[in-house]
Amino acid sequence: MVLKTELCRFSGSKIYPGKGIQFVCSDSQVFLFANSKCKRYFHNRLKPAKLTWQQCTGSSIRRIYMLRL
Repeated sequence: MVLKTELCRFSGSKIYPGKGIQFVCSDSQVFLFANSKCKRYFHNRLKPAKLTWQQCTGSSIRRIYMLRL
């Protein structure tokens, strides 16, 4: 059985089905967050590259998104 995982919009961590928080902006843009900590930091406009606890720091962000293309 294959599970479709999504990536957190802030931290880049995997989100399994039935988990995470989905936020929809007024312009119909959908954001998926792994937990409330990621959602809170996103709304406070903190930059993910400056936090050390997450997977997407610095140049690894570019590598992750280049693999998705």
